[in-house]
Amino acid sequence: MYDFLTLLAVLGFGALIYKYFKDQAKFKARYKTLLENPRTIIGKPKSRRFDMDSFPIVGESFHQGNIRKIVEEDDEYAEIEFVHEPNNLHDENGMAIAVVSQHGTIGHLAQGSPEQKFIYDMLQNGDDYECEAEIYGGTKAKPSYGVWLSLAVSD
Repeated sequence: MYDFLTLLAVLGFGALIYKYFKDQAKFKARYKTLLENPRTIIGKPKSRRFDMDSFPIVGESFHQGNIRKIVEEDDEYAEIEFVHEPNNLHDENGMAIAVVSQHGTIGHLAQGSPEQKFIYDMLQNGDDYECEAEIYGGTKAKPSYGVWLSLAVSD
């Protein structure tokens, strides 16, 4: 009887160990290290008088082709500009701001966000700026691209 209980305990413990290592392998496959899943840095601001924290853009899923062109053709560099879209149907306040590269729109600033208000005011005032964009994704684990921006306003 004790041999049977011992065998059950060993098999149960073995199954737990197997499941643990199987789950670890899935975890490692899903979340690659930084070297295996590099992020692409696009552009570097020269002036940092005003430096916002990084913030995401929205709508990248509609512009994957343009983002992919940046990554594939421009080898980690692209000029990023903000374009005011007063007639954008998705922003009833007329403050929609598109994020545009030389390949076209790659997304928008989130409606009603502090970043949208700040950049809207900056564009209205004609202030000079430089933008740093970080593109991530494009891997087997995360095939879609996402974009985060940092902004420096020139003196």
